[in-house]
Amino acid sequence: MSLGRPSSSESRYRRDRATSTVAAFGAMVTASLSIAMGFLVNPGAKHFGVTTAQFLLYFSIFIMTSAIAFSFVGPVIARTGVRLVLIVTGLIAAASMFGMAFAPNIVVFYLLAVPLGVGAAGCNLLSANTLVTGWHVHDRRGTVLGVVACGIGGGSIAWGLLFPPLVRAGGFRVGVLAVAAGFVLFSVLPGIFLARNPPPAEQGLSGEVHEDGPRGKVSLSGFKLVIGTLAVGAMLFSFESAFGSIQPAVYDAAGIDSTIAGYMLSFYAFCGILAKPILGYMYDRFGPKALFAVLATLFLFGLPPLGLALQLDVDVLFPFLALAALSLAIPTVILP
Repeated sequence: MSLGRPSSSESRYRRDRATSTVAAFGAMVTASLSIAMGFLVNPGAKHFGVTTAQFLLYFSIFIMTSAIAFSFVGPVIARTGVRLVLIVTGLIAAASMFGMAFAPNIVVFYLLAVPLGVGAAGCNLLSANTLVTGWHVHDRRGTVLGVVACGIGGGSIAWGLLFPPLVRAGGFRVGVLAVAAGFVLFSVLPGIFLARNPPPAEQGLSGEVHEDGPRGKVSLSGFKLVIGTLAVGAMLFSFESAFGSIQPAVYDAAGIDSTIAGYMLSFYAFCGILAKPILGYMYDRFGPKALFAVLATLFLFGLPPLGLALQLDVDVLFPFLALAALSLAIPTVILP
């Protein structure tokens, strides 16, 4: 072996880290499928002969089930590895969407939202963050998270351009089947061919939590406080992510053409793509507190004014969309 050439184990480690990072990007794209589902709200209500509010009850069931599922998907990942969870939950989500496409009535549609929530809890953000944080322990984790999180924006841009004509041409059922295919393409296949379970965490990382004596107790208490705070923060930020998922329905209610609404959603996602790598770098450079303060301030000048300006000319909405899009990095860059 020539001097300076990496060993076979080092080469394998780098290859597995690279492919797992690509798989994490795919899982982030999977997270954007909830945006695509927003284009199905009005067609779905017409398909089942119910109001928009009645149809969106499935989304509430989906979100609540996902929230509950997060509490046990994490321990399952710790026991079985993220790769298996990515594959199995992706299959569950895809099968649920396939069943929803052929649901005979709205009640069955509601019931299938339960396994969909379980599947979504394991095949997008949680798995993506586990892969990134597990494989990028010492290097620029925030920057990598920012780049990988662009998968949400990239997927959202694609859905904003593709789904309005797709749903107009094929109807509600074709749109739902397209979402099912998305779970297979961006979760199941990357889980099979790209994702690798991260190497075990360094012993020193767990030693502080399990240390005996008073100092260990204080460390564990502080750890629980941090986890509880993050849980509350994630719950509050979920309201913002819900806006992203129902954007098409919001724009339709404001009388905006579906094609223009798709462009608006794609612009919103494009701004998020530009922001996330920069914000990831800022996280590495300045830390989470300073970055959080900047994002929270910009968010306040983005989403609330956007809601107030919906009845104005469409061109007026784009600056507010750009500001609101910056807050997308809060759950994908800061919280992990």
